[in-house]
Formats: sequence, C-alpha cells, structure tokens
Amino acid sequence: MVASGKHVDGLYVLKRGHQIFSTVITKSSLCNSFAIWHANLGHVSSIIISILNKQGSLSLSYILPNPSLCINCQKAKSHKLPFPITDNRSNKILGLIHCDLWGPAPITSISGYRYHVIFIDDHSRFSWFYPLKHKTDFYQTFLNFQSLVENQFSTKIKIFQSDGGGKFISKNLQSHFTKCGIHHQFSCPYTLSQNGRVKRKHRHITETGLTMLFHSTVPLHFWVEAFSTAVFTINRLPTPVLTGISPFEILYGKSPLYTTF
Repeated sequence: MVASGKHVDGLYVLKRGHQIFSTVITKSSLCNSFAIWHANLGHVSSIIISILNKQGSLSLSYILPNPSLCINCQKAKSHKLPFPITDNRSNKILGLIHCDLWGPAPITSISGYRYHVIFIDDHSRFSWFYPLKHKTDFYQTFLNFQSLVENQFSTKIKIFQSDGGGKFISKNLQSHFTKCGIHHQFSCPYTLSQNGRVKRKHRHITETGLTMLFHSTVPLHFWVEAFSTAVFTINRLPTPVLTGISPFEILYGKSPLYTTF
C-alpha cells in the first residue's frame, strides 16, 4: 500500500499536506507512459517527447512502439500523400500538349482580358500564352494554336492533356479532337497534381509577371503584357528539367539571343 484515503464518488481523496500526498503526485506525474505524455502535451510528436526524455524533463515508463497508432492524431492530422514526381517526357514535339485556363483575373486588363490560357509542349517545355476576354473564346483560340504549331513544326498534335473543366469537354472541342485524331487525356476530379506541369507553369508565369510589374511600377491592369513578356523570357532561359538547356533551343534547335532582351 502506498497511501490511504477516503472514497468519495468513485475517487480516493488524499488530504493535502500529507507527506505521502506529495510523494504520490510527484511519482505519478513524472513517470508516465508515452501515450499519456503524448496526450498531455497536445499530441506532440514522438521526436519532441524523446528529446524531453533524454533531457530528463520527463520520465517515461515505456515508449509506444508506433506513435502513429494514436487514433486522434489520425483523425486530426491526416493528409494526402505527396504526389509522385515523374521525369517522363514525350519523345517528339507536339506529342503531348498540356493546357489549362486561368481566371477570372481580379483586375481586368487594359485591353479587356480577364482570362488566359497556356499550352505547353511536353517534349520541349515551350509555352504559348493566349489572353481571353471570355471562357467561350477558348475553342477558337485552340484552333488558332493548333493551326500555328502544326504548320510551323510540320507535325500533328497527338495527345491533349487537361482537367475536366467545361471549356475542355464542350461538344465542339470533343468533335474536333475526334476529327483530328487527337487523344484527350483528363486529370482525375479534384486531383490537380495530375495536371501539375501546367499548374506549376501558371505559378511561374504569374510570379515572374507580377515581379516585373512591381519592379517597373506599372499599373496591374497591364498584367497581360507582363505575363506575355514573362512567357517569352521563361522560354529562353535554361532549366534544370532540360539539363540546363532552354525550351527555345529544344524546339528550334538553336540558342536564343539575349541581346534582344
């Protein structure tokens, strides 16, 4: 027996001031299982508890073999696993085109544009930028893009990659894909990472364009001109994805001239 106390409503009450009271409280608070300290300290990670244990701030009776077994942590801290990164590239120009539409912009451009669409060639990583006034303008914009690149590079678009947005599943566009023999690949619903290549390009273009606007103190309604310049510049800069070669060089087979910048 360690101590004795009066039984009150299911609890044994120790009188304060009793010598044995301090001993029991000290021992029970300092030496507890990992699970108890894990809960007492706000469900902290096992690394922090191990550090405190080594410092002597805590005294653990035993360490939980697998801290991830805490059901409450699983409910509150669960998150998606990182999406696998792939280095796969199409082996031919226009073999795979990534596309995404951005907007509406918080500020209408000086020319009345509120959206823009980006096309990326998977082989060269070269990007094409088209501003749009309305989402419904996408269909004609794609026809213009297709006509341009297929004529310039003497090859056909093989695969078109996008999300399942309404502008990409319209009857006109799907009929055109069928007519031209273009295979349309969709990313899974609510899985933006599957269209990550063009999503990252959107961010790169936006950050570069806004930085140039802020540097030049040009009003934000010139964002179309800034983003277009950003795409022109990014296409001509070497990238680690292409082992230090620029998309322009892959696509056109010659180095860009930086004296024109």
